[in-house]
Amino acid sequence: MACDYCAYRYSYDCDDGWNRHKNCESFKLDWDSLSEKDKKTIQKILDRRGD
Repeated sequence: MACDYCAYRYSYDCDDGWNRHKNCESFKLDWDSLSEKDKKTIQKILDRRGD
């Protein structure tokens, strides 16, 4: 789930479960929560978009 990788996942807005996934308007990727493999995959995607 995207929420597992959101920098705001432990905020009070998410505690009650209301502001999760489809209700969230302020998702921010928590880069440190990703595995090295995931980071490399995202970097490859971003590199391709720059071409």
